[in-house]
Amino acid sequence: MQWFKQSTAASLIVGPILDSTGVEYASAVIGDLSLSKNGGTLTALASAAALTYIANGYYTLALTTGNTD
Repeated sequence: MQWFKQSTAASLIVGPILDSTGVEYASAVIGDLSLSKNGGTLTALASAAALTYIANGYYTLALTTGNTD
């Protein structure tokens, strides 16, 4: 679980993201992730969010104010 100040941009590290065989996955896209606000239903991330591969299945996820509103 991660907490953010409401309506502010934020960056965090996510992962490891693995494929169905348990191997690190280096081709994830924003559409592969979901977000729950205040424990609510999982929803898609705002399209302006950015996901950048680091290494070993880990990514930097840059959330926009639309993700933390």
